[in-house]
Amino acid sequence: MRQVLRINQLPIKKQYMHQAAKGSAAGTLQNNKALRYSSFCALYIAQGIPEGMTYFGIPAWMAANGKTPMEIGAFLGIVGIPWSFKVLIAPLMDRYTFWPMGRRRPWVLAGQLGLIISFLAMAFIDEPLSHLGIFGIAGFFVSFFGAFQDVATDGMAIDLVPISEQARANGLMWGAKIAGTAASLSIGTQLINTRGFNTAIAMLSIGVVAIMLVPLLVRERPGERLLPWTRGQTSPEALQLEAPGFIAIIVK
Repeated sequence: MRQVLRINQLPIKKQYMHQAAKGSAAGTLQNNKALRYSSFCALYIAQGIPEGMTYFGIPAWMAANGKTPMEIGAFLGIVGIPWSFKVLIAPLMDRYTFWPMGRRRPWVLAGQLGLIISFLAMAFIDEPLSHLGIFGIAGFFVSFFGAFQDVATDGMAIDLVPISEQARANGLMWGAKIAGTAASLSIGTQLINTRGFNTAIAMLSIGVVAIMLVPLLVRERPGERLLPWTRGQTSPEALQLEAPGFIAIIVK
């Protein structure tokens, strides 16, 4: 009797494992269209939140507090510099990654984490208008990690979004970024006027932290690791995209 029960349970167990694997695959960016759109839009909102403040909110706040056009222009020039580094960052991401977690996802996580830390650091600068040098350095790193995350997110989108969907995905992503920029500018300005600059930046950072959950909990492809210490393995399909060297990347 026990032997019969064990035999009868085998197909059930196999079917359960097959359904679990199928469900896991459906929860990846590669196999879920809605998840792709929502994830990439969320990551672009995360870029828009600090950009709304560094490019619009903070310069307006500086002007309202008597800073000269030269001082405001210097701040804007500093925060604009890191975006020119994208041409250097992109080949690095194409060449190296931690494959068990995906081709682009480790870079997205690194960029998002850096964006959170740098944006929060800006919130802890004491009297920023009296320490414009430190304030400018903080703005530089916010923009640097914003550009870093932008390159990683775009690379992931190119890898995972089918060509037939890329135009729509790009439109949605840019719309999400503009929405994030507008929302952060509107909410941030209101918070600065009511709570002060440091509290406003700290509260806006919460939104960037929340979006961190998207790349943290969603895999690129089935079978990959969520975190370095969890179970999973390199996707053979992703490994086929590995660039043989920097020369091949530049030439291609």
